[in-house]
Amino acid sequence: MEFKKALEEIGKEYKFRWLNQGCVQIDTEQLLDPYNYCFVDVLNDNGEALLTDFADHMQIITLPEEKVKELCKKYNIIWNDYNLECKYTSNKDIKNYFEFLAEITENM
Repeated sequence: MEFKKALEEIGKEYKFRWLNQGCVQIDTEQLLDPYNYCFVDVLNDNGEALLTDFADHMQIITLPEEKVKELCKKYNIIWNDYNLECKYTSNKDIKNYFEFLAEITENM
């Protein structure tokens, strides 16, 4: 989905904050571990909205890489050189992303 249109849709359900001109961050109260909150960034990827964590979650996740990749497949998340990504098509993608992180948390 086009980045600007995606932000309009996201704003109906989620609060976000601008990180820079081409990226916003959606924060939650969901914890990845006892000290770190889950988040997802919405990146303007050549005009399209891309959900990503810029590999930040993988600095915290203690599961083996293969287990994380297995969960990526289950939730249609793309493993891109430690970046956990997916194209944004609707707010369901954000919900799915946070469900993916919740399952990771349960398995750590």
